[in-house]
Amino acid sequence: MEVMEQYGSRMQYPLVSPGVAGNEPGWKTDPLAVQGLGLVNPKQVYRFYNELHGYLAAAGVDGVKVDVQCILETLGAGLGGRVQLTRQYHQALDASIAKNFPDNGCIACMSHNTDALYCSKQTAVVRASDDFYPRDPVSHTIHIAAVAYNSVFLGEFMQPDWHMFESLHPAAEYHASARAISGGPIYVSDAPGKHNFEVLKKLVLPDGSVLRARLPGRPTKDCLFTDPARDGVSLLKIWNMTRCPGARYLHSVAYQGIGSRIN
Repeated sequence: MEVMEQYGSRMQYPLVSPGVAGNEPGWKTDPLAVQGLGLVNPKQVYRFYNELHGYLAAAGVDGVKVDVQCILETLGAGLGGRVQLTRQYHQALDASIAKNFPDNGCIACMSHNTDALYCSKQTAVVRASDDFYPRDPVSHTIHIAAVAYNSVFLGEFMQPDWHMFESLHPAAEYHASARAISGGPIYVSDAPGKHNFEVLKKLVLPDGSVLRARLPGRPTKDCLFTDPARDGVSLLKIWNMTRCPGARYLHSVAYQGIGSRIN
């Protein structure tokens, strides 16, 4: 415990806005709200990040995904407010990533709040979706619709990440086809030794590199004001560009329906 004292952590309890509480009523009983969390002193947070990332880099890790970033907007009381707290944390995070992961190996996650987006000066990749839920068959259609529409905004200043998936999952090809047009990173959450290489070989080259499209995948113009995830009629058409002329993509958001294809 003496080693941890150098970070000046203290218990802090999230203060959630009425709007967030109305949209997420479960916050009232969330463990973070009830039990609080140990918040590293913003003046010591670079030291914390640097020591953590340095340890990971020495062990062969080449990047990190920093989750739950939006929680900072609820913890600013007594620390100069949410904007100042978020800025201090992101400046420290950027500096540590630059030192320990020279390829800018960082994915921002749960970071769609305005403070986090404006303060992310260096982080290039941002999660554009909710989680991949392997046990919820209803979640797959809304997942693809959400990342495509979120990329309309996020894709203007960051690289949207459409999240991981499982290559042996019944919806693996559905998710894989969307990742192929996403223009973002491709990675899976497979258990060790449990992989569908027929799916994976269509997404990456033998050396593991990705044939990325040139832009973030986004809905076509005629899809912008439709609701293909729920209206039962509309197709979600996602477009992108490659260096090969003639490449086109049609994606149906109805997972149990038409499916998807790449031409």
